[in-house]
Amino acid sequence: MIRTYSDGFPKGSQVFLCYGRMSNREMLKRYGFCIPYNKYNYLYIKLRLEPNDQDFAYRKYVLRKFFSIEDPKKGDNS
Repeated sequence: MIRTYSDGFPKGSQVFLCYGRMSNREMLKRYGFCIPYNKYNYLYIKLRLEPNDQDFAYRKYVLRKFFSIEDPKKGDNS
């Protein structure tokens, strides 16, 4: 059964609250706490790859294999 606050709650009843899908940063900012192992947590890291680097192809492969990366020239996840 789903009840709203306007219906009232019996004294001592258990109440569940859904905070929604948000990162720890958003939770800390809005509610003052964060959750360990939050599956909605994320981190942006800006990296620069130099095409003339001898390991460029390997580094690009590693980034694409293990991370979601955006090509600033294309604006997509390629």
